[in-house]
Amino acid sequence: MRKSLLFLLAGCLAVSNVTAQEYKTPGNKVSLTFTSLSETPGSGVTKLGDTFYVSNDITVLETDTLTIENEAVLTLSPKVQILIEGVGNFAPADTAVIMSADDTAGAKGLRFSGDNASGTVKNIGFETTALLSYASNGITVENCTFNRANGEMNSTGAVSFGPSVNNVIRNCRFLEGTVPAIGTGANIAAGILIENCYFYDNNTINANKPQLNITTPGANGPTIIRNNEIIGNQRDKVGGVAISNMLGLEMGEVIFENNLIQDHRYGMQAMGGMYITIKDNMFIDNRYDTNPMTGGSALSITDSTGALFAMVTGNLFQGSIWGITAIGSGANGFGEVNLGNIDPVDSADYNPGGNVFIDNGNNGSVYDPTVPYDLYNNSTKTIYAQCNTWSVAEQTAEEIEKVIFHKNDNPLLGEVIFMPAGPASVSGVVNDMSVYYDSVTRNIVSPGTANITIYDGSGRMVVKAKAVETVNLASLPKGVYVVDVEKDSKVNRLKVLR
Repeated sequence: MRKSLLFLLAGCLAVSNVTAQEYKTPGNKVSLTFTSLSETPGSGVTKLGDTFYVSNDITVLETDTLTIENEAVLTLSPKVQILIEGVGNFAPADTAVIMSADDTAGAKGLRFSGDNASGTVKNIGFETTALLSYASNGITVENCTFNRANGEMNSTGAVSFGPSVNNVIRNCRFLEGTVPAIGTGANIAAGILIENCYFYDNNTINANKPQLNITTPGANGPTIIRNNEIIGNQRDKVGGVAISNMLGLEMGEVIFENNLIQDHRYGMQAMGGMYITIKDNMFIDNRYDTNPMTGGSALSITDSTGALFAMVTGNLFQGSIWGITAIGSGANGFGEVNLGNIDPVDSADYNPGGNVFIDNGNNGSVYDPTVPYDLYNNSTKTIYAQCNTWSVAEQTAEEIEKVIFHKNDNPLLGEVIFMPAGPASVSGVVNDMSVYYDSVTRNIVSPGTANITIYDGSGRMVVKAKAVETVNLASLPKGVYVVDVEKDSKVNRLKVLR
């Protein structure tokens, strides 16, 4: 009899362990907090001061609401997630933290899912945890930090999305995650606004993925990525940004503007059918692929469907193995890559150009700016690239030909129409590193007096100062500015992200 009783107790304990793997809220329009959950038997939540220990999955059903307390610390056991099918109010007044109890066997984090899921995620520090949203109507993520995000939720990103509209990521920081910072699956169209964020060294396992790895938004768009700093750690497999449509999804609109992309294997890749505008960005030192034949472009545009239309204007491409590579494989190639088309002015294809190329090149094996490649047209399509400033001392047709590869180099390729080049006023552009922008003081600094002229993204002059050593940009709105520093009859041109 005793032996049977032991077996019976063991069976009860086994059932208890199974049911303890997930707690579901009542589903009767109840509003909960983590404090109330800690007072609910079987929730798996215990409280010690402002710290809540969550030992099993929690599912918030469609009609229910879960609110996180201000200054709360959620410590999640390994593999644990908080799933929101109703309302998730994760917006404390000041701050809160969602962290893994064990970094080596990390928790998943926070997940939204379903047509009725909604919520705001604000002022949260995610520590070795992640955020996944399949909320059809989108979520807003603001003022959050994602530090060392793990791949327990998925390998797509510290923040990743399912098919959805109206997603917002604003004023967030993404630091040293083992996975990309933001991602969507290759078959998933999500409209996302990403602005005023800082990204540093995500994908620390050095997998063949960029920090931002996003699929075209299709009918759920647009996707807008603007005013961000995307900084790599010179890893040889990690790119900056990829926007792709590899599975033939509906074309969507993408706007990529006023971003700094620096120190990656490549800067940005646009692949497959989409309408994409790439405007007023700075692509600097994206050259850390060990093989020029597999990467190292500041910007790579690739398509074989004839459905990729790219408008590229006002960008700086500096210090990459290739400036721009345009790869139109197959019979269709891309639809259009427009780097500058000034005639006629009232045309839908009008593009004032304004792109600046500095020190891009390779000798076939390593980065080498003495063998320059500003633009490689590896397609049969004609590319208009007028009114740009190329990495040659004189902006003449003869000199610019030296930095462009196209029909004149291989008759099977398309032509690049690059004349007229940039304004005559910048024909003496030099790359004088002693002239620089101090992002802390917001000063343009010149050694010795110079004439400093500043233009906004539309080309409008906003500052003109004569015989000065510094000009302060603090009063100007955030955005990308072109700065001409004229000294000793030469002009040093900078692109500045304010």
